[in-house]
Amino acid sequence: MATIYVKARPGRVAYNEGRKISNDEFVPVSDTPYVRRLINHWEDVELQGEMASRQRPTGGGRATGPRPDSPTESPKPARE
Repeated sequence: MATIYVKARPGRVAYNEGRKISNDEFVPVSDTPYVRRLINHWEDVELQGEMASRQRPTGGGRATGPRPDSPTESPKPARE
């Protein structure tokens, strides 16, 4: 497995292989699915270097419009 360098975010506690991940400095850990979940889902740890900038997409998607089959006006009441 590849080795990556991570550190716990301030106010968070994260463990890997029974040891606490430091909040002060980056420590080497194996790149496992568990560590990736700590990084991407829970956001308990952060990656060192340029790999961290590639993890999250910056957006840039276009806004969606209303569906063509959805009504554009509110439905009229049954009785007037």
